[in-house]
Amino acid sequence: MKPGLFQKILFLIIVFGYLQAAAQPAAKIYGVVRDQNNAPLSWVTISLLQARDSSLARTELTDEKGRFEMPSVHAGTFLLCYAAVGFETFYSTVIELSPGQSFQATPVSLNIVTAALQEVRVISKKPLVEVKPGKTVFNVQNSITGTGSHALELLQKLPGIRVDNNDNIS
Repeated sequence: MKPGLFQKILFLIIVFGYLQAAAQPAAKIYGVVRDQNNAPLSWVTISLLQARDSSLARTELTDEKGRFEMPSVHAGTFLLCYAAVGFETFYSTVIELSPGQSFQATPVSLNIVTAALQEVRVISKKPLVEVKPGKTVFNVQNSITGTGSHALELLQKLPGIRVDNNDNIS
């Protein structure tokens, strides 16, 4: 057999093997997500995670009717993670997908996260120096050196103001 003919046959075997592997039909996952009152939940993020290490394989969002569909999923073992703002995150059991399989996920009901705040505090402080049209305001109450100092000592520390040894302000 000629060396060139052998290489061509080997190349064809590899190409046909690859095409055969790529031609396997992909699996499909679909399902529905609802809230505690059985109302459909839209915009829930459905993450398809590899079962062996929880790495992300794919994500989809639910539609207005709470439905989702993941077409063209490769065969393997996966988990589904359901996450939405204001709701508890839910993980499915392990899913084993074979080529061409159409898998309907168990309908999921997400629970609302109930967390009560004990107290809410809004704190605001004026800046130490405020520049306004025609004037500069120095807020003494925000200055560390403001306590125990008289007005002339505070003026000495202001930006843009000079107080000489004779207490003249310029």
